[in-house]
Amino acid sequence: MQIAKLFLYADNTDILVVDKDIKVFELKTALVMKQLEGWLLDIELVVNVAKTCAMLFHSSEQKYVDKPNIMYHTVTTYSPNIKFLGITLTEILKWKAHFDILRKSLNRSYFMIKS
Repeated sequence: MQIAKLFLYADNTDILVVDKDIKVFELKTALVMKQLEGWLLDIELVVNVAKTCAMLFHSSEQKYVDKPNIMYHTVTTYSPNIKFLGITLTEILKWKAHFDILRKSLNRSYFMIKS
């Protein structure tokens, strides 16, 4: 049984763990983190734990207490939004955060062109 899906990019690895039951999800996540840590040690790669974060997608009605993930004896933080392939994702899958960042970037570009 596959408990996670791995997305590998040039300098980025994303792991997707899915389950409807939060307790099962937490167990799966802990197992995946341990397996990932072992795999990385085997191939002699180092993770920048300071840049590592986790996100728990859920509906806006559901609130979860985020459990810490441990990697290299360091707690990885949960983030309410992350940037994934240029798109800002929020934990409740709303576009507002992405549009806010895009608007700021476009305003800066417009000001530079106009000046």
